[in-house]
Amino acid sequence: ARNYCIDERNIFCLGLSNGGRLCQHIVSDFHDITFAAVGLVSSLRYPYPNHNLRPVPMIAVHGTDDGIDPYWGGGPRYWGEQSVLQAVEGWSQFNGCQHNSASENTSGVVMHRHTHCTDDAEIVFVSIEGGG
Repeated sequence: ARNYCIDERNIFCLGLSNGGRLCQHIVSDFHDITFAAVGLVSSLRYPYPNHNLRPVPMIAVHGTDDGIDPYWGGGPRYWGEQSVLQAVEGWSQFNGCQHNSASENTSGVVMHRHTHCTDDAEIVFVSIEGGG
């Protein structure tokens, strides 16, 4: 970043499915980079071990009927056994979030907010019932 005129305060990682899991590993492995935020679609997992040193703001969307990256856990062994909800909890704990809330403004779409986090690194997780 220092060699290419990149604003180090505005580094984001966005990914769908495998790309989202890659973002989570990049955030973990490149702990010397401060990510402004991470955006994930159908890919929320918590990397074990997580080598990151700083909280990471995050927004994620995942359908409960996803047949490729199962919401309730399982799937290929390399993904691990954790469910999406366990992954959200892992990131919430890592970010030091002190408050959780959920609201359903549209039928079947639930927005989970993890707030009061270290360095304002909030997490927004949108769960879509029946979404794949």
